[in-house]
Amino acid sequence: MTATIRLVAAALITLLTGQAIAADTASRTEIDRALRVLLADYDVQDHLDIRYAEEVATGFYEVRTGDTLDGIINRAIQGSSIRKEMLRSAFIKANPRAFPSGNPNRMLAGVKLRIPTADDVLRLVFTVDPAELEIERRARESWVHFP
Repeated sequence: MTATIRLVAAALITLLTGQAIAADTASRTEIDRALRVLLADYDVQDHLDIRYAEEVATGFYEVRTGDTLDGIINRAIQGSSIRKEMLRSAFIKANPRAFPSGNPNRMLAGVKLRIPTADDVLRLVFTVDPAELEIERRARESWVHFP
């Protein structure tokens, strides 16, 4: 008798679970259909582009899964004549936590990148300390100038 009860209970659980899964699947299908109708005339990519531009304008960008450094550079610094290798180096130097191995292909998702400024790129090109340059400039101010 107890074996029969166990079989009936197992059959009921299977039946109820199957119905719950079917109801859940039907509910998801209805939601998907409603979203497609709602967003039919809405340009999602345009919204994402605007959102991205607003985020980059703050000088920071939060890395999302699937992002690449070159993709971020292309969107954040559009039309730059600076070589990609230099821009990659500037991003890595400005964000060492995002690139723990120093490899641009191993960027961590979820990290907030600081978009490098022109000064960051200049520091890569020129190895002279800006403080030293300022001292030299001030020293030259006292020089005698001839017409």
